[in-house]
Amino acid sequence: MKQIIVLIFILVFANKSFSQSEIDKQKIYSEVLKSFLVTKDTVKDCKFLVLDSTTAAQYPYQFHDSIYQKYFKIDKKDFDASYNFMLQYISFTKKFEAFPKELIKNDSLLLFKTDSVYSFFEESRKDKKAVEKCWGKFYHTIKCSGYCQFSKPYFMDKETAMIYFYEISGTSGSGWTYIFRKDGEKWRKVYQKLQWGS
Repeated sequence: MKQIIVLIFILVFANKSFSQSEIDKQKIYSEVLKSFLVTKDTVKDCKFLVLDSTTAAQYPYQFHDSIYQKYFKIDKKDFDASYNFMLQYISFTKKFEAFPKELIKNDSLLLFKTDSVYSFFEESRKDKKAVEKCWGKFYHTIKCSGYCQFSKPYFMDKETAMIYFYEISGTSGSGWTYIFRKDGEKWRKVYQKLQWGS
């Protein structure tokens, strides 16, 4: 009887932990979306696609030593530790998962299949000169101004998380890494770094 009670307790606790991490992930996604939409508010009739699958993080530029020390407890000038941290972060985000469709609550956002969007740009992967032609086909077919995609949030601990987000509209776009810290029940963005821009 005691074994059954212990087993039930473990299952309930495990389910609670999983649910909490899912809630935390959704809160971080929501904060990034809110921040992104603020930059798009001035554009009338601006429809943007959110891809329905996460992506691998792009991390060409590492953080300053002080950021590693402050948020990740990595000593200054500990290059091995910061490099290993980067590899763990990127490796973790390569295991894709579905983006939560319930977060698409704004009229200017549409959830769209990742493969369908990527298929518009197959030609430009073989011929860089075809980029504008591919975007023309994209605009004409989907009637959206661009698309964005998230990595999975990477949790260093219960109070610190990192996420990669990018948005592309035509031949311009940018990719960012954000650091979030938990404050009570809320996740607040405490740092951001531009990873690429065009």
